[in-house]
Formats: sequence, C-alpha cells, structure tokens
Amino acid sequence: MSDLPLIKEAGLAVRVIQGPKEHEQAFRLRHTIYCRRLRWVLGYANDLEIDDYDSHAISLGVFNETERLLGVVRILPGTGSFMLEQEFRSLLDPGYCLQKGPHVIELTRLATLAAGIPPWHAALIARLLYKGLYHWVTREDIHLLYFVVETRYLKALWRQGLPCQTLGRSQRMADGPECVAVLLSRKGPYESSALIPRILPHRPIKAFGPGSDRNPPASSAVISFDAQT
Repeated sequence: MSDLPLIKEAGLAVRVIQGPKEHEQAFRLRHTIYCRRLRWVLGYANDLEIDDYDSHAISLGVFNETERLLGVVRILPGTGSFMLEQEFRSLLDPGYCLQKGPHVIELTRLATLAAGIPPWHAALIARLLYKGLYHWVTREDIHLLYFVVETRYLKALWRQGLPCQTLGRSQRMADGPECVAVLLSRKGPYESSALIPRILPHRPIKAFGPGSDRNPPASSAVISFDAQT
C-alpha cells in the first residue's frame, strides 16, 4: 500500500519514497538545499545529506512522469527520536515535555525544486506535497505534528487558518533564519480547518507545459520545516 500514490494531479504523484534509487534522489535534493544553498548543514563529499534520523524516518516525495523527484519532506515517527529532543531542544520552553507515541510525528527536511521556474509551478509542487502529507497523516491516524518553522512563515500559516501552537521563544539559528518550534493538532475543535486549509487547491491544477520542468534549479520550499546549523 505504501508504494501507491497518495495523490496524483497535474502529471505529478505524491508517494512514500521507496528503495535505494528514490532515497538517493531525496538525499541529493536535501544536500542541494541544506548543504549547498542554505548552508545550514555541513556538506558531504558524496553529495548526499544523510543523518542518524534517516534510519527510522519515512519520506514523502513528489515525482513527475519520468520518476524525477521534485519535492520531499521527511517524517520522524514518535516511536523514535526527534530533532526537537536534540538539535532543537533550545527552542522549547524549559520543562516542556514532548508528546511521543505512534500518533505523533515530527516534520523535517522539507525541500522542493522551485527557484527559477514559473511561480505557479513552484506552488504546485509545494501544495501537492502538503496535500500528500495531509492524506498520509489521515491514513496513518496521526494526531500531533511537531516541526520547526521560520517565524516569517509561521504568520502565513496562521493567516491560512492553521492553529499552530508555539512551544517556546523564537531563536536565530547561528547565521540562519529566525525559527520557532510549533505543534499542530489534527484532532480537537480545530480539526475541520487545521489540515484542509486554504493552502491546498480546491480543484486540480493543470499539468506542466511541455519542457516546463526541464532542469529547474533547486530551492527551499515555501515553508521550511527545519533549519539545522
């Protein structure tokens, strides 16, 4: 079931990343974004950005019709360790206890191929990734989503009706952006608006035009789910 698309639109498919070849694409895309472009993570000689969390992580990817990976987000299950327990612990209020378990996840390492292509193409990739994530958390009965987000994007999430709860004060990550840890609940009184937001298109968007996704340069997504230095 995990290798079936979570959603298909506009000639693109969102699915759980499987196998060595797809994972290598994900690690290379992450290296391009987090090591080369943003320089939030030290580079690797093999151009693959991998860490210890990948041993228990699940990743979702947006693929085109030629099986090229255009976007990725990494999911850390609540049965394993979170980056908020280690690298980003300083973003949590003193005494805050992270909730863990099979219905809890942490979102990290979101990246898309976006810069240098028409804005609606970039928006389509990001929106399909968010839409696929919604289908995945619904299917897996996920209740709570933790992530670290840039403060400038947190305001955009609030404007879109996402009830993100901040878990501490924002901090500037070394030479990187100002970030804050947040929690998004899929259950409770805000469920109807929390994960079926205006951030997702209400109808399918037309497919890319011929050659329009040919070798686009890489960029971070509209919303960055972590900013490790």
